[in-house]
Amino acid sequence: MKAVCISCGNQKTEPYKQCSRCGFRPTDDVSIAKSIVLSSRFRKRQTDEPPSKDELKAAARLIEAGDQYPFDERDVRRVLDEKAIALQPLSSAAKWQLGRFFALLFAVPIIATCIWLFRKFLN
Repeated sequence: MKAVCISCGNQKTEPYKQCSRCGFRPTDDVSIAKSIVLSSRFRKRQTDEPPSKDELKAAARLIEAGDQYPFDERDVRRVLDEKAIALQPLSSAAKWQLGRFFALLFAVPIIATCIWLFRKFLN
């Protein structure tokens, strides 16, 4: 089991995918974060390990029985914070460094080709 549908408890292959049983697809930030918490993609704070298959199955049984899964709000907040960090735009310094890298990456072969052509036609 890789993920649990937070709506019906069905097993899913990925937390972002639509559930084949109930049709639920996490679309807002909180439902996406909760779906990640109930998946093998999540890493627990204490152990940095994903939830075990038994833990995911227990969560699935609880949700299937109609009960609310007791999400730890710190886990949900952590996933939301990590998403926010990942989506932050590059700083201007990082953009400058990235631009310099690609300029050098393309400039070196172009200069080498020009030197080769220059030597070939002058000799």
